[in-house]
Amino acid sequence: MLARLHPQSPQFQKITDLLYRAEAGYAGEIKVDRFLEASDLPEPFRVFTDLQLSIHSNSSIQIDTLLVTPSYLLILEVKNIAGTLHYIQHPPHFECTYEDGKTIAIDCPMMQLENNKTALDLWLSRQGFAVRSTGLIVMANNNAIIKNAPEQMKMIHAKHLPHYFRTMESRKRILTDKQFQQLVERLHSAEPTYHPYPLLEKYRLNREHIRAGLICTYCHGKLDRMNHMSWKCSQCGQSANQPYKEGLQDWFMIMKNSITNKECREFLGLKDSDAARYILKSATLDKVGRSRSVQYVWDYRNSPSKLKE
Repeated sequence: MLARLHPQSPQFQKITDLLYRAEAGYAGEIKVDRFLEASDLPEPFRVFTDLQLSIHSNSSIQIDTLLVTPSYLLILEVKNIAGTLHYIQHPPHFECTYEDGKTIAIDCPMMQLENNKTALDLWLSRQGFAVRSTGLIVMANNNAIIKNAPEQMKMIHAKHLPHYFRTMESRKRILTDKQFQQLVERLHSAEPTYHPYPLLEKYRLNREHIRAGLICTYCHGKLDRMNHMSWKCSQCGQSANQPYKEGLQDWFMIMKNSITNKECREFLGLKDSDAARYILKSATLDKVGRSRSVQYVWDYRNSPSKLKE
């Protein structure tokens, strides 16, 4: 995404920050998953990650990790934050101070967790399950220092998860085996299909700020054609063998789910319509229309990486 967005774009820093937070969040969830695997949880149990549930027609929730057992439903609100966090009561939030002295404000994870618990309990009630969830804030970075957190804020470091789960083993059952299986199936079937594309629309970007041409995947420099089979980056010298395929992937992820011959020529920097037609026909795309009105359509239910070589 950033490779295609001009640094002069007003959205560049915002998108950079969003991607950084997304990557940090994903890395934190991976760390927590490792501790879950090492916790030797008693069967049966199911772990749902990045769970999305529709609560109303126009609203939904996203839960980092949900652990479902016959004895409890535990929401894990995962935070992968370094530095020292000071809790501020009014309004509830954390101020995070990094080693370089930089301080930023962070939304209160307890409020996020309580909102998710309330929404999940509502969803459970509508599904006919008379149970309530519980929650825990998990700091994925074990070096994070927490100060002034209120006593009611249940928060632990990820490395302490195995011990925490052992303290939960004595809980009484709230679900029969049949109810447990039904709930797991409902959660699986309730997740909506998530389509993050096109990013241009999602982040309200200006088309004029999107870079066209063939771009190096290593340094984002311009690719120069060496022969009919290979290209080379003019900036870092790396070779590329499938830049047209990668360029098409960028188009469908960023711009829209369809492309014309003219759009293909302009975006990939092709000289004639025959070259564009060959590339488009070689990809796994649906052809719609005839003659000059032909469009090639990518189904967003498929991964863009599944475009043919």
